[in-house]
Amino acid sequence: MRDSDGLRARGAALLFWLAVVLVAPAPSAAQKGERIDAAMNLRIREEGTARSKVLETARTLSDGFGPRLAGSPGYTAAARWAAAELARFGATRAGTEPWGTRGPAWEIARASAEM
Repeated sequence: MRDSDGLRARGAALLFWLAVVLVAPAPSAAQKGERIDAAMNLRIREEGTARSKVLETARTLSDGFGPRLAGSPGYTAAARWAAAELARFGATRAGTEPWGTRGPAWEIARASAEM
């Protein structure tokens, strides 16, 4: 390796770290005085780990209703179920709304694979 290559590499590394230091955001005055509510963080963590409905909801939508095109009967059933679930979770304005015009919808009645 030539000396100029080593010097160039060191210069590039120096420029990189200089850019990191200059671009890295410094905490603002509001952030410096912000208190961290450990009890609230614990409640959020417990809600996410002990009472989360994410996996159950995703499984119902993917396995229970399966693939669906917009406007298809499967889509309509899934949308109504999702609105009902959101209302059950406490959402006050959960519902479905009409949107635009859609082309013809279809559903797969049967699928098979033969080997």
